[in-house]
Amino acid sequence: MTGEALTLRTVLTVARRLFAEPGYARTPIRLITNEAGVAPQTIDAHFGPGRAC
Repeated sequence: MTGEALTLRTVLTVARRLFAEPGYARTPIRLITNEAGVAPQTIDAHFGPGRAC
């Protein structure tokens, strides 16, 4: 598995867990990136700018 694929898997795993806890609308991107240990720009790189809002 490449580093990029591992990063994506980590972000998605964290996001799914957080979405299940407080809910999608109450989960800021910053919380996901902090818990996944990645920069917020990582979301833009994987999903495109604005898609994370």
